[in-house]
Amino acid sequence: MHLAHRPLKMRTARAFLPVNQASRPLPTSKFKIQILFTLHSLPILRLTPLIHVNMARKRKSRDVSKSSSGDSKKKDNKPAPSSTSLTSSIFGDACANEGGGSLSAASIFGNLASSGTNDGLFASAEKFQKLSKKRVQQNMEKTKIDVCTIPKLSRQEIIDARVTRIKSKETIQITDSVTVDVPETSDIDCLDPQETEQVLRGRIKMFSIQCDTIMRENGVVIVRSNDRMIGKELMKTLTTKSSAIEDDICGKLKEKGHSFLASADNPNFKYDEVASRCLGRLDIRYNMDAQPFNDDKVVSNAFIKPVVNSLLGDDAKLVYAGLILSFPGSSDQPWHRDGTALFTDAEFSLDQSLPPYALNVFIPLDDVTSDVGPTEFCVGSHYRKKAIEVMKHIENGNESSANIIGPLLKTGDALIYDYRVCHRGTQNLAKKKTRPMLYLMFSRPWFFEHINFGDEKLFD
Repeated sequence: MHLAHRPLKMRTARAFLPVNQASRPLPTSKFKIQILFTLHSLPILRLTPLIHVNMARKRKSRDVSKSSSGDSKKKDNKPAPSSTSLTSSIFGDACANEGGGSLSAASIFGNLASSGTNDGLFASAEKFQKLSKKRVQQNMEKTKIDVCTIPKLSRQEIIDARVTRIKSKETIQITDSVTVDVPETSDIDCLDPQETEQVLRGRIKMFSIQCDTIMRENGVVIVRSNDRMIGKELMKTLTTKSSAIEDDICGKLKEKGHSFLASADNPNFKYDEVASRCLGRLDIRYNMDAQPFNDDKVVSNAFIKPVVNSLLGDDAKLVYAGLILSFPGSSDQPWHRDGTALFTDAEFSLDQSLPPYALNVFIPLDDVTSDVGPTEFCVGSHYRKKAIEVMKHIENGNESSANIIGPLLKTGDALIYDYRVCHRGTQNLAKKKTRPMLYLMFSRPWFFEHINFGDEKLFD
């Protein structure tokens, strides 16, 4: 057997780093070995080992180039803020909110002392607070209009802007590309029971494959139920029970002195049963493990469960069911991910992607209209590299390049999204209507959710 060898290639360790890491100081005396075996021309079976050995020399940490450092000195002599992970919980470190105070970007995007090698997109509260002003200024410069002469947008103007975006050609194309209809079942009722079961099983299989493919590529899939997924009577029961839970939770929070419907000293709180999600928004899991929320037609739905198992494995677990209430007057959430990254950028290359480890299933208990505040998603942002690009687009006011959708869902529809997707709830501009959203969180069996709720009990 002929064994073909290629000459040993020596490269610097920096050649193997992603472009956005290439300017960083390399660790001392660190070896990186990549062995690639290429199998050629069967059945001759010529084995070609390509061994790349890379040595990193001792380097001192350098500042950025003189030109960039010179510019930065002119702009601001303040020290750069510590970076924070884009994937931090929206509540961050418990210390971030001690002593009261209004909700800040620091508490929303995590502990400012946390380290993330490619993070810092919203690295400080000051930067986040300047963002909207910067974007308005950019728009005004383009149109040559004085910012001071522009009145604040009215409720109706904001709603009209939402509708314009939702109906834009680009948004419709993206939304349609991630939308799947629940399979039709009424046309097989005339078949005998055995044939009916076989046809239905085949349709559900094709449906789950389609959803799996869309999810892995885009991180979001919209499921149009057409009243086929969960029956109307069960949906009514879910809505009625959620209203009762809302009354119980709101009454208890008022007893504790929490104000979440208006500006308050401390609108940010976390209990075991409920947590605030920005001003005017509650995330509840109180009594969500009881009927009707734990009904098999909900948590083990015939159409949703196969999709979950396809994405997370047959041993996927239901972490918990929850209820999100967005009250009239609630504020826009900052862009965020629901959980942290499993690995840092230094441990896992940005050019690579891991399969999903957790996902959420949204099921609206009432129609989501443009005025109640649809949840917006950055399609494709479950990829870390894409998320960084998307957040930079949003920061620079270029939202058209961020692949943002805000689906208007019908009662009983479902929206499944990867735990890592960048998203946000938008302001509820309805005058008297609360937006209730049931959700189911599923994960792989080894994952433990420990970020989004607290340990203290609201109910004794």
